[in-house]
Amino acid sequence: MHSRYFFFGVSHNICQAIELVLELPKMLRRSVYFAFILSILVMLSSSGAAQKRSLPIVPADNKKESLHADPAPPAYVTGRVTDSYGRGISNTRVAIFNVNTNEGRYFSTNPFGYYRFIDLPVGDFYVMSAEHKKYLFLSGSISFQLEGNIADLDFELSY
Repeated sequence: MHSRYFFFGVSHNICQAIELVLELPKMLRRSVYFAFILSILVMLSSSGAAQKRSLPIVPADNKKESLHADPAPPAYVTGRVTDSYGRGISNTRVAIFNVNTNEGRYFSTNPFGYYRFIDLPVGDFYVMSAEHKKYLFLSGSISFQLEGNIADLDFELSY
């Protein structure tokens, strides 16, 4: 054999195929290795050799692959409470209620009227409201299904 690698009992065509695979980029090489090992197992099972012993299939990087998708990272909701002129209203109590978990959170706006809720589970249904001891708000309450981060979910007061 004129190949750089010598495999006992392996045909010359398989040695050439292995040399071609070794010249591929690393990520592509892994998938080709897997397909190559799978085809060898199929050949062994059809010849009857695999009935005598079983060969484990182990990924090249020895990492276990999960069939489950990673859960979505938590999201945030931010916004501002303003009057009809766009001025922020401080000390407004903004509430967010998760309908799926029956969990409620509250936040008082800063001096410029901004609020922020963090670490909210994605995919849940929420109801938000704003209340102040002196003002009423046009939007009343807002309901939505959280699919990702939401910025500028604003409340405007009514006179």
